[in-house]
Amino acid sequence: MALCTQCKSRNPDQSLFCNKCGASLTVASRGVDYADARAPMPHSPPSLEPRPPRVAATGSGCGRKLFGLGMFAFWFFVFPAFFLYIFGFSMKTSDEYECAMEKVSKSKTVKKHIGRPVEPGLFVWLSSSESSSNRSESYFGTSLKGPKGEGYLNVASFRSPIGSRLSLRLEVGDEEYTLYDGDWPCD
Repeated sequence: MALCTQCKSRNPDQSLFCNKCGASLTVASRGVDYADARAPMPHSPPSLEPRPPRVAATGSGCGRKLFGLGMFAFWFFVFPAFFLYIFGFSMKTSDEYECAMEKVSKSKTVKKHIGRPVEPGLFVWLSSSESSSNRSESYFGTSLKGPKGEGYLNVASFRSPIGSRLSLRLEVGDEEYTLYDGDWPCD
C-alpha cells in the first residue's frame, strides 16, 4: 500500500494519485526504492485476439460533400434571405410604415415633386428599431417613385403611453422636405 505524504491515507500500490486528496504519490511514498523504480512498469500482455480489420472509407465522401453543400446553402442563401427580410421587408408589416405611407399618399409636397401615384420601393431599410411592451422607436427609410421623379423617405417614429411622435422627411435630389413632424397621426 502507498501512503500519501499529504493526508496519510493508504492507497493501492499502482495508484499515481491519492484517492482521498488527489496529491501525487511519489515513488518514495509507495515504499519502493529507486532501484525498483527504474525497473519497467508491469503491463498487461497484448491481446492475442485478432482485431477486426480497419475498413477504409468507401465511396466519394458523400456525407462530407452534403455537409459542405448544406453550409454553402446556409451562408449564401438562407442567411442572406433572413438578413434581407429583417432589414429590408419586416418594416412593411408595421403600423409605422402603414402610417407613413398614408401620410405620403396625402402629401402635397410629394404630389408636387414625385407625382401620383407614388410607388414605394421594394425594400424598407431599417436603421434602428427598439420595442418593449409599451414603447417603440423606429428609424427607417424607403425609396419613392412617381411620374415626376423619385425620392427617398426617411421615417422616425416614437410611440409610448406618455406621447407619440412621427417625423417624415423626403429627399429629392439635393433638397430635403419635411412632410410631417408632430404627434402620432394614425390610430
